[in-house]
Amino acid sequence: MARVEDAEAEDASRPRKPTRKNGIKTYETLLGAVEKVLETKSARSLSIYDIAEAAGVPPASVYHFFPSPVAAVVALSEVFLEEVQTLLLEQIEAEAVREWRDLARIQSERMKQFYDSNRVARNVLAGVDYLFPVRQLDLAGNKRLAQIMLEQFAEHFVLPERDDLIEKFEVMVTIHSAITALSIVQYGEFTAKLEDDAYRASVNFLEDYVPRNLPRKATG
Repeated sequence: MARVEDAEAEDASRPRKPTRKNGIKTYETLLGAVEKVLETKSARSLSIYDIAEAAGVPPASVYHFFPSPVAAVVALSEVFLEEVQTLLLEQIEAEAVREWRDLARIQSERMKQFYDSNRVARNVLAGVDYLFPVRQLDLAGNKRLAQIMLEQFAEHFVLPERDDLIEKFEVMVTIHSAITALSIVQYGEFTAKLEDDAYRASVNFLEDYVPRNLPRKATG
């Protein structure tokens, strides 16, 4: 019985993503409504009726995509995490990179830029509105961010041959994420001081496995 209840709770935290054009349009409208409501209301007190009122649709339309308020927050978190990935995937010019720490610094500053620009994302992904299903999503997101970082490092430098290198990048990203969350919970923002601490802690960890002076990749 407990397993059935757990499965039902897990399903209730998952948004039902549409595949048809009309459904996609409605889904995007609802996501906008969720973000609007969370500008003034905690995710923990969010209701289906709040979303319906903000979107101007019947509650049944919200339930069709979001079986619970948590599912709505998870859906919005997915959007935010995609935005983070897109930001980190932006091209980094070779002239801006002298050593691999420069790459890590650029990406750390991009993370601060993202959180500075979106208060709802701060609260949902790392702050007072942090929910367990979002935590699970965030951990999966860290794996993707680690892969992005590893590929960017490999674009600029000759990396050491290690079977566990991706795991080290995942820990690096997780360290940075934890200090980000600490800053946002304590101060309501990703402060410049703690951004620097997050950068230093994460690169100092990685430096135990990746030499600081890596050879550059040949160009042309």
